[in-house]
Amino acid sequence: MADPTLPPPPKLLVVGGEGLCRLFAALRPGSVGAADALAFAEAFSGGGFTAAVVAIQTPWVDGSALLGTLRRRFPELPLYVLGDVAVPGVLRAVLDARVADVFADTLEGCAALIERLPAGALPLGEDAVLRERVRVLEAEIESLGRAGSDSSRAWAEVAHDLREPLRTSRLLLERVDACLAQADGDGAAALIARLYDATARLEEQVDSALAAVAGRAELPGVSSADRVLDEVLEQLQALVEESGATIERSPLPEVSIHPHQLRQVFQNLIANALRYGGDPPRVQVSATLDDRAWVLAVRDHGPGIPVQEREAIFRALTRLGGADAPAGHGLGLAICRKVVERVGGSIRVEDADGGGSVFLARLPASAADEPTERVTILSKA
Repeated sequence: MADPTLPPPPKLLVVGGEGLCRLFAALRPGSVGAADALAFAEAFSGGGFTAAVVAIQTPWVDGSALLGTLRRRFPELPLYVLGDVAVPGVLRAVLDARVADVFADTLEGCAALIERLPAGALPLGEDAVLRERVRVLEAEIESLGRAGSDSSRAWAEVAHDLREPLRTSRLLLERVDACLAQADGDGAAALIARLYDATARLEEQVDSALAAVAGRAELPGVSSADRVLDEVLEQLQALVEESGATIERSPLPEVSIHPHQLRQVFQNLIANALRYGGDPPRVQVSATLDDRAWVLAVRDHGPGIPVQEREAIFRALTRLGGADAPAGHGLGLAICRKVVERVGGSIRVEDADGGGSVFLARLPASAADEPTERVTILSKA
């Protein structure tokens, strides 16, 4: 039994690959490892840490963005970095985050970092104990490779995309309860029918996502963008109603992408537009022919995105806005880019005429609906 007169051991946050987290778990009892975006989100929402160790070359996130995210959430937390800060952009991020110290991303660097941690952070004993434990774990660390991090990232994306549909299902259930409390049987029956439709689509989305994560499907296919947009707006109903948004849409084409993948693109782009697209938001969805592709446009009327930030926002865990910005983990646009590029497309953001931003996802046309003329996308450079 622990001595109640002793203070609790310091709580160390370790953000990096799974191997690094396992190493510190063995060497530093009580450390909290964040080896993927989901684990990081859990730790990020918690607290009580006395220091944080950050690997710049973390497989699932850009290191510069990670440092900025940690510093905003934990303004006074000592940060220690493992990795090469000579990489362009990293040195500035290290300085902005007021990093306490930087160490090489090697076994020797880990050993030096552990010795540098605040007093009492790690009861090491002799240096030989540290080196022996590092030697035992080294083979396991190297065997983990990138496969584990890729799988973790995929699971994080699944969880991210299911959040809004689940909120809408919860909203429908709350309305059913209200109708039943008022003995409104007809209203409850109508809501239950909608709830069945919503849960059926959610089950299909879960099945498609699980198949993709398990590598059981390459997800080829053709999608009716109009039909997928209908489903996405139903799944985002809770967010639409909370924000008081207006959704404007033009007829949309068929495109060469699986409905699950197109659903991911629409859901993340429209959810962002609802959160950042003005008060109340006004979102416009349209499509334009461009050579042998369709360009799907999601336009908002918000403050816009600075030119220097337009590439960074497509990296995981990168979010714009200050402390009062809507909550989120910065995965949505990274998911959009991965999905679109997987089918041979591209995605970018530009200023919209009259203000706001327009996200342009260029996707291959279906074989039966290939454009034959070129139309220029009208947006401000």
